[in-house]
Amino acid sequence: MNAAPPMTVLAEVFQIEPSAIPVLTAYQLDIQSGDMATIGGKLAFRLQKTYAGHWLWSHPWIVTDTPQTNEAIKSVVEILWQEQPRIFHGLHSVQPTSTWQPTAQVKADFVARSLWTTLKPTITQQLASWSRTVGSSVQIHRICEVRGWVVQEQPAISVSIDSRLIATLDVQAYARRLSDPHDLIGLMVADKASTMKGTITRIMGTVAQHRERLLMVATMEQSKAFIRQAADNELVVKVHAGHDNSYDYVARALHIIVRTADYTKFRVDAKQATQALRLSPEVRSDMIGKIAAVAKARRLVSTNAYSSRTTPTVFLTAQAVNFLPSLVVGEGQRMDVRGDRDVYQHLCRFGFYQRSADFPMDKPVQIGILNALPQISPDQFLQGLQGELRTLKFASQITHIETVRETSRSCLEQAIHRLTTNNTSIILALFPDGENTASGMRRTGGCMTTSNRSQSGEICPVKLSPTRRCTTAMPSAILPWACSVNLAIFPMCWPNLFPMQTSSSGLISLAGRKNALLGV
Repeated sequence: MNAAPPMTVLAEVFQIEPSAIPVLTAYQLDIQSGDMATIGGKLAFRLQKTYAGHWLWSHPWIVTDTPQTNEAIKSVVEILWQEQPRIFHGLHSVQPTSTWQPTAQVKADFVARSLWTTLKPTITQQLASWSRTVGSSVQIHRICEVRGWVVQEQPAISVSIDSRLIATLDVQAYARRLSDPHDLIGLMVADKASTMKGTITRIMGTVAQHRERLLMVATMEQSKAFIRQAADNELVVKVHAGHDNSYDYVARALHIIVRTADYTKFRVDAKQATQALRLSPEVRSDMIGKIAAVAKARRLVSTNAYSSRTTPTVFLTAQAVNFLPSLVVGEGQRMDVRGDRDVYQHLCRFGFYQRSADFPMDKPVQIGILNALPQISPDQFLQGLQGELRTLKFASQITHIETVRETSRSCLEQAIHRLTTNNTSIILALFPDGENTASGMRRTGGCMTTSNRSQSGEICPVKLSPTRRCTTAMPSAILPWACSVNLAIFPMCWPNLFPMQTSSSGLISLAGRKNALLGV
């Protein structure tokens, strides 16, 4: 049999084309008090809006490809002293540095945060083609994030794709549906005209009360357009964007970012949203490849993404960090991992590295069963489970089987409460995962496990090696509850192994938990 080809590791990082970087000039800030990052960032932003070219704050310099005279820079600083004295009172002067040379990091940041903006119209159009609607109330927006790096002393950029769940109604449209506008407080929002996102912390009033002020402080034309278009009775809200940064916005200028906690409020199907947000490696790679092609066409990047095949020296290997991918099981036996079956065979032969003190040899594991498959008898499955536990030298006892005919939150909570009164160590839940249109149930199964909180409080999931392909699903109505009680869900196939994981000390951890329920 031919050996499998070596695995190629691909990084979403691209080397910058040297010719893309213009001649750069740096300005040194004399700051006696105040936050340097805030002062530098806001000054660079104002210079970008005032003069041509690109202006970037790269600690501790302001960097530009279009330098201005000292008098021109000072005139902008004087305006900021008057407009924002609280922030800029500690800025004494801004002077060019004639001996300065840009570092690789500065070059990378200049491309990622300045030159990349010239690609945004094309990339935004491409990203829009990958958006999709989830239900009637939300959409998936794809976001491109770029960051500067140094790879082998050369400037590079990383290109990544993020997915954001956005309500179809903007803040103003959503506010019209509320009886109390203060219900907007706490919503996460995003500026339609920039990358800013934050949380609404206060209702400032109406546009009529703030329009003149907002037009004076707004710097982007699109933001000014939102302010001019807003009706007098529309809302103005304050958005906290991290640190000490808060901004006032007309409500129509903001998208609503829908978080998991907002799913009920916006009637989002959790399972459908999760599937839509998740990108497979193949889809993600294709998206990044198309975005990188735009950058290559503009000669910002010069190569394909770094890979272990073309640039192996930039990737760490196990040997480079003196790591051996092996496990230690019982009797001090060290083994190389070749698959689950190999691990299982070693566990059957040598046992666990260390058995949990909560489960001595003469104490059986007390298992309670929550059966949401009333039409299927779990007896054969449970006999097999106990047999596998005996192979691993754990006695077990089925303390009680609680059968439920519906999987509402209330029914499941009551069933679990009854099970926990029987001194159970583990609750094993068998859930349906395939549609049965005749009964309204979902056929076949999934199982989840949780330990009794009076014990160690840790989950001990059984890893199941399927004898057939099967999928797992959990009724969406109980997803929030399942997360709150820390349940793990697995396919209901023949169990034959407790998952193992190496820790920093080289020991095996059952189920990858610090305090495993059965053993480590």
